[in-house]
Amino acid sequence: MAKKSTTANEKPPTPSFADFDFDLAHAVLQQLVEAFDKLPVGKLVSTNLGQMKPEQGVYQLFENEELRYVGKADKLRHRLVRHMKALSARCGIKVETIGFKALYIHRNWTTWTTETAMIDFFGSNRLPWNASGYGSNDPGRKRDHTDETDTFNARYPINVDVPCIGMVTGKFAAFDALKLFSKKTPYTFRFQRVTKGSSGGDARSAEAELRKTEITVPGAPMTVREMLIAIVKQLSPGWQATALRGRVILYRENAEYAHGEVLLRT
Repeated sequence: MAKKSTTANEKPPTPSFADFDFDLAHAVLQQLVEAFDKLPVGKLVSTNLGQMKPEQGVYQLFENEELRYVGKADKLRHRLVRHMKALSARCGIKVETIGFKALYIHRNWTTWTTETAMIDFFGSNRLPWNASGYGSNDPGRKRDHTDETDTFNARYPINVDVPCIGMVTGKFAAFDALKLFSKKTPYTFRFQRVTKGSSGGDARSAEAELRKTEITVPGAPMTVREMLIAIVKQLSPGWQATALRGRVILYRENAEYAHGEVLLRT
């Protein structure tokens, strides 16, 4: 029997097979947003954060109940405590106006809850802090002279006159005192030493000097500015401490920064 031919007026048969690709990431993200919507905005204060579990998840930050930032963390409580301390040390922000929402996420779902996906979902226009560099890592020495216009740091510069909490009193190598100081400041503090990408001879010489110089860390309550000045005063001539908009730095230099304040030159 001859095979029936398809004429020009006849439609080809619909195939009985097709590809299927389930967008699991979008489905999970949609449920995350719905779960966030059901939560009230809590105040970013120690009493609330102390009740949280140290587990991974995603979170939102609010200012006057307006969404400002979304992020993820391996330890939600630890990250939110860091945000609380960092935001309380910024000019132009009242930490009592900052709120948060947080969702714990099982480790099996980590790959579906990235910051990028959440930023794409909400849109950068609803997340001004994400879009302006809040939460970014230290840009490094090469960017210290770069002007920071239209950034979070430009709008809310650091406050060096907040209390420096947790410094240990006593005699230390200057290097160890500065390392401890970097952990106690509520924002980035960077000093000259041998690190990845640092210039060889200058960094080695500076670190060697800091390691062999013994200083005394005062015991009286001090601000970040006062504590750093008290430490740097005990170093040899040639050191300069500078407060930039988003961080404090200490190098052997005599330099001017268009968007920074020299705290002390030895």
